[in-house]
Amino acid sequence: MTMLGHLKVVDLTRDLGGYAGVMLAELGADVVQIEWADPVGDAAEVAMARRGKRVERLALEDAALATLVEGADILLRGPEAMPEGLGKTNARLIDVAILPFDPDGRNAGRPATDLTLMARSGRSGARGARAIRGSQAWPTQRAWGGQAIRAARHGQASRRRRPSGSRRRDRCG
Repeated sequence: MTMLGHLKVVDLTRDLGGYAGVMLAELGADVVQIEWADPVGDAAEVAMARRGKRVERLALEDAALATLVEGADILLRGPEAMPEGLGKTNARLIDVAILPFDPDGRNAGRPATDLTLMARSGRSGARGARAIRGSQAWPTQRAWGGQAIRAARHGQASRRRRPSGSRRRDRCG
């Protein structure tokens, strides 16, 4: 058995966040990438976002998706895929929303462009004035994808230590 071979992950991300599922898959988790809309990016980016995952084409309202989420340990989703009620009856589910900004926070109205994400993450200062080709958000996404995975695993460990039925919501930023 691999390190994360016991985990079942449903990945609803389209652009930012896809790398978190790739990292979980590479560590052995069973990751199902749900393509509920056309993939974002060029062929290389799509291939990277699918690496190590099973790909299924389902609508967000599909009953088969709800069934998959009910049997999952971790749900990864981005700002485009926030269906209400999904996974509500799965008490062990770790719901990881990979969002550029907290939807209820002071930056909620900011655009989530490469420039704003680079500036807010500190990557633009780390890179200097040098021009960088391609999507600037991908390098930042790799770092935050790893953080999302660690947060999900921490949530699972915390849930085992707390009484059944107790819920906690942590926010960063």
